[in-house]
Amino acid sequence: MSTNSTPQTILMLIHKLTRELQHRTHQTVSTLHDLTLLQVQALLFVREQGSASMSALAHALGVSLPSATNLVDRLVEAKWLIRTEHPTDRRVIVVSVATAAKATLASLLTRKLTAFTELLAPLSQTEQHELARILEKIHTHQEEIHG
Repeated sequence: MSTNSTPQTILMLIHKLTRELQHRTHQTVSTLHDLTLLQVQALLFVREQGSASMSALAHALGVSLPSATNLVDRLVEAKWLIRTEHPTDRRVIVVSVATAAKATLASLLTRKLTAFTELLAPLSQTEQHELARILEKIHTHQEEIHG
């Protein structure tokens, strides 16, 4: 394998693994709830942050602010999220996970972790640690470059 094909091979493999994980996660979620993958990503982001502004959510999902607003509208209507005003800036809308949805979301996160653990099954613990170290190195480098 030539050196020039290595990044292309890695890109292809990352893409395939990402799609497989998304597919497994979506299968789990869609059998339990009528949620899209993007809605699940939004819920997990808001859960991780505790609460999030609409602009932070849009940025994290890589969508426009109007798209994020539409997404949140559906999640609020379905009682997954609660929308409130920012405590010090009434112009900012903040969303958080509804109390009733927290246990279900924790279960979904557990299922997602299980699916990912299954993907890692062919790797030894040492190889998993090495993979984590490499991915962290790439992530840290990207944060240094792009902030």
